[in-house]
Amino acid sequence: MELANPVTRGGQDVTFTVLGAEAPLLKTLKNAAQETILADLKLTPVADSDKFTFVLPKAKASPGLYKLQLLDGKKSKVLHATLTTEVEVASAVVQGKALKQGEKLKSVPQLVSASGDTFSVEVSLKAKGSKTPLLAHQAFLRFTQGAVDTTFVLLASANKKTLSVAVNIGAESKKFSYLSGVHAVQLILGDTTFENAIVWDLGSVDLTLGAAPIEPLSPLYAKPLLHESDVTLTALPEIEHVMRAQDSRPSLAVSNLFTLIVVSPLGGFLLFLLGFGAKLSKFPSGVQAIFALGFIASMGSILGLFVVYWLQLTMFATLGYLAILTVVALFFGHQALGHLASQQADHTTKSKKE
Repeated sequence: MELANPVTRGGQDVTFTVLGAEAPLLKTLKNAAQETILADLKLTPVADSDKFTFVLPKAKASPGLYKLQLLDGKKSKVLHATLTTEVEVASAVVQGKALKQGEKLKSVPQLVSASGDTFSVEVSLKAKGSKTPLLAHQAFLRFTQGAVDTTFVLLASANKKTLSVAVNIGAESKKFSYLSGVHAVQLILGDTTFENAIVWDLGSVDLTLGAAPIEPLSPLYAKPLLHESDVTLTALPEIEHVMRAQDSRPSLAVSNLFTLIVVSPLGGFLLFLLGFGAKLSKFPSGVQAIFALGFIASMGSILGLFVVYWLQLTMFATLGYLAILTVVALFFGHQALGHLASQQADHTTKSKKE
C-alpha cells in the first residue's frame, strides 16, 4: 500500500488516494502532535480502478506532517503525508526599520565591533491569503563577502509567532573571519510544509571588525604533532619545500691545479728516491725485512686511512683506527730504524780500522 499523493496542499478539502490495496481501512490519522484527526474510516473505492480514497475536511486539513495507519485484511502499514501551504511575510523589522517582503535597506548600516553594534532582524510569517501565523523551522540570516559565508539562526519567540536574531558584531568577529568591509545580507526561511521557500535579499552592511588576536603557542607536547590535520574540516595550505641551492663549484682548471698541488709532495718524494740512491739491494733480508715491510705497510695504511676519512669515516672512528696504526708503525719503525742505525755504526767502525 502507498499514497498516490503524499504531498498535497492543505487548507482545503484534501482527498487522499491509496494504491495497492484490496479493502483498506484507515485505522488512525494523526498529526505531528500525535493527535488523532480521523479514525476507523472505510475508504471509498474508485470505479474501474484499484484506487481507494478518503477525504480530510478543510477544517482539519491544517498544513503539517501526518501519519496514517492503514489496515488491509491482515496487513497493516504506516504511511506519511505532508500538507503544504503557500507562505508570505506578515511583518519584518530590520535594524529597527519595517520592510515589506522583497524590499532592501535603503542605506548601508555602518557597524563597528569596538562599539558593540548589533544587526537585528525580526520577522513573522503567515499563510498566503489568510492571517494564520506560521513558523519556519529553518530560518537563517546569511552574510557573504567573497569566499566568507557566515550564517546565524533565527530563534522563535515565546508565543511561537515571530522569529528574531540580534548579531553582536564584536562577539561574532571570529565567525566573520575578522573580515571587515561590505557584506551582503540574506534572510532565508523554509520548512517542509512551505510550498515556497523565502530567500530575501536585505541589502548590504558595512562591518568594521578588529584584528584577529595572536594565538599563544601551545606548550610542547600539549597537542599531538598531527593535531591540526586530525581536526580540520578544510584543506590545509600546501607546504612547498625549498631546497638549498647547490653551492657554486670552481672550474675544472682550478680543480686540476689544486689536485696537482696536493699530489706534488708525493711526486717529489718519488723523485728523491730515484735521484739519491734508493736501491732495492740495500733492502734488509731475513727478520729485518719483515720489520721494514711492516713499517712501510703501516705508513701506507695511515695514508689510506686519511683517504677513507675524507670519503666516509667520522672523526672519532678515524682517531680510533689511527691510534692502532700509530702503535703498529712505532713498533715496526723502531725495529727497522734500529737495524739501519746498527748497520751505519758497523760501516763507520770498519772505515776507521782501514
